Amino acid sequence: MVKINDKLVSVEGSAHLFILPADEHRNEHIASVKAYLSKNLSDKLWLAEDKEDIETADLKMLMIEHRMAATRLKFPNLYSAFKDSGHGSLSTAFSEGNSWPLKPFVSFVLPLVEAYNQGNNFQTIELLRKFCPKLTTTFFADNVNKPSLVFKKLKVEVAELATLLSDGSSETIGAVVTYLKSTGLYTFDERYQAFLTETSSISDTEQEIETNNIILHSMHSCRAAELWGYRTYINDESPYSTQHSVKGAEFERVMVILDDEEGKKSTQFSYEKLFGVKELSKTDQENIAAGKETVVDRTRRLLYVCCSRAKTDLAVLFFVADVDSAYQQVKSGGLFRQEDVLRLEELR
Repeated sequence: MVKINDKLVSVEGSAHLFILPADEHRNEHIASVKAYLSKNLSDKLWLAEDKEDIETADLKMLMIEHRMAATRLKFPNLYSAFKDSGHGSLSTAFSEGNSWPLKPFVSFVLPLVEAYNQGNNFQTIELLRKFCPKLTTTFFADNVNKPSLVFKKLKVEVAELATLLSDGSSETIGAVVTYLKSTGLYTFDERYQAFLTETSSISDTEQEIETNNIILHSMHSCRAAELWGYRTYINDESPYSTQHSVKGAEFERVMVILDDEEGKKSTQFSYEKLFGVKELSKTDQENIAAGKETVVDRTRRLLYVCCSRAKTDLAVLFFVADVDSAYQQVKSGGLFRQEDVLRLEELR
């Protein structure tokens, strides 16, 4: 429905619910659903992947929490480092894209490597001039007779940095930090220096220092390549968003990911209970008897928010352990037309 001249008017569109196995092939199953929708709706925009195509498609993929997006964008360990290691300001800032330990990578390292890989010499030099101590007036004053050697060495060092951050690299963020420090490509701020030298930062409390150190140690053990997925997410260059962050927004195409197993850190919602796939707990039953809000009530409202974001086409993907049982339960529920409730084998 859309509002025209203050009246709700029906529009042509589609609404499907796909019951899919909650296994290690979730990303492949999502790709299968997108291919099915593209073919059966004669709409290639369901296959949008990069930022420009996503904006053209007006496509949004909604999920219960950021962790699920992190898994699909290949930075699950980095997410875990900030979200599971502590609950201080660094953890909060991580989701907002302004966590200070990641600032050197988001502002300098990743753009530098990207510019180098694209052969954009102008942007590469601009980033080095802005962030690299080796291109300061003081540094050149000490190397006045060998500027060509300085640039030659910089080129080699940037090339090596690009290798450390390549997709197939197994190098860690800690290894990249060590490389930046040893080559002098970047000067870390006081807080980072305090961590690297195991000294105390006067601006933080003892508890903050302890929490920050736990997070940074975990972060340093993550693969450096995970930083690319993180940047994609915080720059809103992927179709993924959480279900909580799009209230009020509308999109032509909406895909909703329901997955209690992947969202297990959240105890406030359960799609399996909502659809009758999983039995209510004793607490749920007591809350119902007492007239209190239940996990089913919260989940129903959240699902409504998600589904009502679609202006034209809606696809709900429900990942469960027992597909056949869930399939029968959902079809009997009447929420979707029976012919629009599909399993994986029916997509081929």
